Amino acid sequence: MERGNRIRIKFKKGNALKYISHLDLLRTMERAIRRSKLPIAYSEGFHPHAQVQFASALPVGVASLCELMELELTEELAASDVKGRLSEQLPVALAPSRAAVVPQSEGRLMSLVQGAGYWVRVGAAEDLASRVQGWLDQETILWQRKQKNKVRQLNLRAATLEIKVKGQDQLELFLFFSPEATNVRPQEVVASLELVPRELVRTAILGQGVLLGSLEKGKH
Repeated sequence: MERGNRIRIKFKKGNALKYISHLDLLRTMERAIRRSKLPIAYSEGFHPHAQVQFASALPVGVASLCELMELELTEELAASDVKGRLSEQLPVALAPSRAAVVPQSEGRLMSLVQGAGYWVRVGAAEDLASRVQGWLDQETILWQRKQKNKVRQLNLRAATLEIKVKGQDQLELFLFFSPEATNVRPQEVVASLELVPRELVRTAILGQGVLLGSLEKGKH
């Protein structure tokens, strides 16, 4: 059984916890790591912190089937052992589904992420397919995001790889993390279509690396 000191974990974030912030998620995971007595590595300096990385912060209000977290350990362990020990300390809504050893040659997790896929349930609309096609036919779709005293302008179209229509009330949405719009939220794309998201689930984190989905998934 392969062992290593870089272990990547895939876990879900269920509906029961979809409104907790990324910071609260980090704290929850760090508590679970401590309770599981995993030999986690810590950074150096006056304020050492556990060497835990996440692939991409999940927007508040979005559930997920595919969140990724990487742990750096001080000794080599089997990925299945790490997954099992964490599973005992985490709630069902954050249950790990897979774990794998990461080669030392592979880059940092956040640097490998190129996009994400989402399943969205919206209010039923008979013109959903034509509305989506008209949106995709545009070269630029600008969106203003207000943050405290700032207004940031995003190009939603540049960040959207594909939108697939599934019936009258469901969409598959694939976002590309582009230089123009590195953190476009799925809710913003749905709102720009003049739709109301009833349910949002991240279904894939796309990129190149262990446990990442292929970016080609959103291209056809």
